[in-house]
Amino acid sequence: MVSIEGVRAKMGEFVLGGIDLEVGEVEYFVMVGPTGAGKTVLLEVIAGLRRSDSGRIYLDGREITSLPPEERGVGLVTQHQDLFPHMTVLENVMYSPKVRGMREGEARRRAYEMMELLGIRELSERKPSTLSGGERQRVALCRALAAGPKVLLLDEPLSSVDPPLRRSLREELRRINRELRLTVLHVTHDREDVFSLADRVGIMMDGKLIQCGRVEEVVMHPANSEVRELLR
Repeated sequence: MVSIEGVRAKMGEFVLGGIDLEVGEVEYFVMVGPTGAGKTVLLEVIAGLRRSDSGRIYLDGREITSLPPEERGVGLVTQHQDLFPHMTVLENVMYSPKVRGMREGEARRRAYEMMELLGIRELSERKPSTLSGGERQRVALCRALAAGPKVLLLDEPLSSVDPPLRRSLREELRRINRELRLTVLHVTHDREDVFSLADRVGIMMDGKLIQCGRVEEVVMHPANSEVRELLR
């Protein structure tokens, strides 16, 4: 379970303002909002890539607010995938567990296990430049999963994938959530991600979490007209 208490972060004129949120164990939580709402900033704070100005973050009751990224037990997949172009798929996937202290042999075994799970083992010796958008996204997912995170953070994971592939990738994400029993926090601006994936949904606007609940509750009882329009 992820608990976020009063997290605030200021960047220039933008303020992520006092976020309070709990994401339950094995829950698939989708955070939706317009561009510039602060969704990515929140993920970066949880992952430890950006410092918060105040507030606390807990993972399964353990405070991780001040821990470095590699010690948090969190995996992050960005919308740009950020694969290393000079490395093979196998080397990319092994990178994450090795950074977290896993030995070479164990990192390799874990990498193959995750590639098998996502059906890309045959791509192990390929370079990222030779892959399709869907293949690159699966490699990025494998890399995040290979370190064995307790929480998977997804930043617009389907935005760079062609529309025909989005449905199959949504199915993969839901399967990963269930089979690996991972807590997932997925941020998006696409309402189809909400309706296809979410156990619960949060609405972010202007750096604030303005509504949170089960999808049907938020759809039926939106906090304001902006929420209604966002999920229409």
